[in-house]
Amino acid sequence: MAKFLALVTITVAVVSSCHVSATEPAGADRNALLSFKSSVQGNSLSHWGSHRTWKSVKCDSRGRVISLELSGFKLTSVISPAIGNLSALEILDLSANQFSGVISPVIGNLSARKILELSANQFSGVISQAIGNLSALKILDLSANQFSGVISPAIGNLSTLGLLDLSYNQLSGSIPPELGKLSRLGYLSLHNNLLTGVIPETLGLLKSVTYISLYYNNLTGDIPDICNCHSMTTIILYENNLTGEIPFSTRCQLPHLDTLDLSDNRLVGVIPSSISNFTNLTMVHLDDNKISGAIPRAIGSLPLLETLNLSNNMLEGPIPSEIFQLQTLSELDLSYNQINGGIPETLSNLTELNQLILRNNRINGEIPKSTGAAQQLFFIDISYNCLQGAIPETLSNLTYLQHLVLNDNQLSGPIAWS
Repeated sequence: MAKFLALVTITVAVVSSCHVSATEPAGADRNALLSFKSSVQGNSLSHWGSHRTWKSVKCDSRGRVISLELSGFKLTSVISPAIGNLSALEILDLSANQFSGVISPVIGNLSARKILELSANQFSGVISQAIGNLSALKILDLSANQFSGVISPAIGNLSTLGLLDLSYNQLSGSIPPELGKLSRLGYLSLHNNLLTGVIPETLGLLKSVTYISLYYNNLTGDIPDICNCHSMTTIILYENNLTGEIPFSTRCQLPHLDTLDLSDNRLVGVIPSSISNFTNLTMVHLDDNKISGAIPRAIGSLPLLETLNLSNNMLEGPIPSEIFQLQTLSELDLSYNQINGGIPETLSNLTELNQLILRNNRINGEIPKSTGAAQQLFFIDISYNCLQGAIPETLSNLTYLQHLVLNDNQLSGPIAWS
């Protein structure tokens, strides 16, 4: 959704600047289009050039081609070098086809280009450094292809770039520090590649960035300080080998941050209390790390929180009572830690809670009768703890309950539900 909104925002700005009046491309542009047509396979362009029909081609008042949008046309083959002759082209969208081969360096000739959309094809090889010549580029989306090799530092020359998506490829090497020069970048997606090395500190200079997604790579080292990225809404870094502590100082303010996912890394230290500064958070995933210490009471200051997953860490101490005041919370997973203390009766405050997972801890006391008042619960797993007493009859009030896992406790008495 974030990518879609960024794409729409930038696309509207680009298209609205074009004054389309000519119905047919002129001269060299017409020849370039016909050469492109002859090089591809597929019937979608069969009427190009006949009866003044140029489907998905837009021209300016001089007949210069400024937009070629062929997304999902079921076209195959390689891109003809003739495309490089469309020197006025601002928008090239060939996404969701079956183009293959490498991107020709002639792509660098299109200095007027503002949108380059080649996602969901079968392009391969190294991403051409010539892309660094597209000085007017606002959107670069090469995702879901088979590109390999390193990310060219030349991308750092694209000073107007607002969206960069290279996800779902086979890119290797490190993230170039030059990306930190992209002062207008709002969306950065490099996930599902083979990237290694550290996340460059220069990414913390991207004051316009709202979305960073680097998950499913082999990144190592510390997470850089991103507290100056005040527009940030989403940070997704899971499934890497990141180490060090969560880098949020007490003064860190990210007022728009909605999603924080640092799971499946090797982070250590404690959960910083400054997390309470991010009052727009709806999702927090810190699971599968080596985080220790107590769960900070500050988490209870997140009024919009819906998902809190801190499982598979080394957390200890009781569950803060403040968590049971989060009326928007729908998923609470604290399993596989060393949490002790009891489950408070205030569990009934969580009227939107549908998943409660506390298994493999040291929680003691009784299952609170008020659990039956959390009407949305459909999954409860509090197995492998030290719970005692009877299973409360009030659980029979949970009409949506599908999974109830209570084994390996010290519960006693009959199960007497009507």
